[in-house]
Amino acid sequence: MKPSVNQGIIGNVDSDVTAVGPGAKATKTVSSSADSEMQRLLDQIQVELAKLRLSADERESLQMQVEELRTSSSTKTSSEQQHEGVTKFVELLRNAGVVLEATRGIASPLLALVKLWGVPISFP
Repeated sequence: MKPSVNQGIIGNVDSDVTAVGPGAKATKTVSSSADSEMQRLLDQIQVELAKLRLSADERESLQMQVEELRTSSSTKTSSEQQHEGVTKFVELLRNAGVVLEATRGIASPLLALVKLWGVPISFP
């Protein structure tokens, strides 16, 4: 008799998951409370964006990116796509001259959001 070999990950996890082995699949389920928290954080980011002095084009680009992040938070989006969305948002802020480290109103909810998603982000 051949020994059993676990080629996948089985069980409940509270983070991103990884599947290993032929035909393995992994999914990440976000609880409704986590989804509510993500939406609250995105609402907070939008409120803080409204307080910034931005051109109409900058404001529109940032608001569109927040909506993309909102879509990412409510659909089955990969961590890589979420990371790309957050990175694009941060880049748009930088291009608008916003010093994210000095803008606690946006930085705090953004950091909490990426923590919930489990995606890396840095503010160089």
